[in-house]
Amino acid sequence: VVFGAGSTQFVFPEWIGIDGTADNVEIVLALSFAGKIPVKLLKRDYNTTGTITLTSGQSLIGHGDDSTYIKYTGSGKAVITDVSGVQQNILLQDFSVSNQTNGTDGLDISTMMRSVVRNVSIDSFKTNQCNLGGSVYGNYYNKFYDLVCYNTEVTQTALNVGNATYSTNSNQFFGLLL
Repeated sequence: VVFGAGSTQFVFPEWIGIDGTADNVEIVLALSFAGKIPVKLLKRDYNTTGTITLTSGQSLIGHGDDSTYIKYTGSGKAVITDVSGVQQNILLQDFSVSNQTNGTDGLDISTMMRSVVRNVSIDSFKTNQCNLGGSVYGNYYNKFYDLVCYNTEVTQTALNVGNATYSTNSNQFFGLLL
């Protein structure tokens, strides 16, 4: 699929062939093909076995945290920002991420800067629901609107903001439920 400038408002992973198994493969391909065009998830369940990785300028947008579900069955991290450097101007919006088996982190966005997370809920991950810290690149100047992090076990961390070694400065939270 080749798009001319302004030819489409969204790219849908269904165009690549979502089949209900390892949907992360098609979502990552859609992000790759889309470039800076937002990838739009439909009102449905997406069954993922591997990590969805976003880089600068990419957007992943669902239809609401109660109608677009990323159901993760892998053993690592469900949605991350690329760890090779600072990733800027990312939009994560209107979806839920839930751990179905042994996933460690729902969102690991420790390299994200000047980005937005809006109306996203994460639940049942073994280590962190949302990880903002721990990257040598820092994590700052992000805005979080209506972020919900559900814990099901007392050993889980809802929101990890890192440690004193690395910066998580100037993040703004509007409507945070832990």
